[in-house]
Amino acid sequence: MSWVSKRIRILRHVLILCLPLLVLSIWIRSRFATDEISYWKETTSARTIMGCRLLPGYLELNLSRTDYSLTNDYPMIPTSNSTETPHGLYFSSNEVAQLPEPWTHTFQISRVFYFDRADFLAGKQRSIGFSFAGIFLLSIVPAVLRASARYASKRREIPRLRGGHCSVCGYDLRGSAEKCPECGSAIRTMLRKWKGQP
Repeated sequence: MSWVSKRIRILRHVLILCLPLLVLSIWIRSRFATDEISYWKETTSARTIMGCRLLPGYLELNLSRTDYSLTNDYPMIPTSNSTETPHGLYFSSNEVAQLPEPWTHTFQISRVFYFDRADFLAGKQRSIGFSFAGIFLLSIVPAVLRASARYASKRREIPRLRGGHCSVCGYDLRGSAEKCPECGSAIRTMLRKWKGQP
C-alpha cells in the first residue's frame, strides 16, 4: 500500500469516527441557541434567500423568493456603472428561551422530517426540517458498517489461517515461507493480525 493510500485510508477512518461527534455537538448546540446562516441574492426583479437554521432538535433548510413586480418593495439594485449583482451572507444567533410547542406542518413524518410551503401574493417560501436524532442515526451508519465488515473479515480469516490458507485469497500456504504465491500478501503480517499484534 502506497503512502498516499495509507493517508487516504486514515482520513476516511477519522471522518467516519468524527461525523457522529460533530452531529452530536451541533444537536446539543441547538438546544441552547438558534443559529441562522443565509445567503441572499438580489436582482432588479426579485430577491432570493437560501438559508440554514438551527431549531431546538432540528436542522431546517429554507428557500424564499420575493418578486418585485408584485410588491412595492424597492430592490437594492447596483449602481448604473456597476455590473455586480448584490449578494451576501447573513449570520445570526439567539438564545432559546424555551422549547417550542409541536408545530403543524404541510407534510411531516412523525418527529423526524417535515416540509412547509407558503405562497404569498409577492413570493413563496419553502422549508425542510430534519430531526437531529435521525441525522445522528444516519451518521453512525458508516461506522456500524465498517465495524461489521471488519468483524466479518476476522470471522473469515481465522478459519483460513488455522487451515494453513491465505486469509486474503484462501490459497494453500503450507508450501510457502514468506508471501502468498497467489496474491502476494505477507504471511508474517497475516499471523500478526491473527494474534492481535500491531
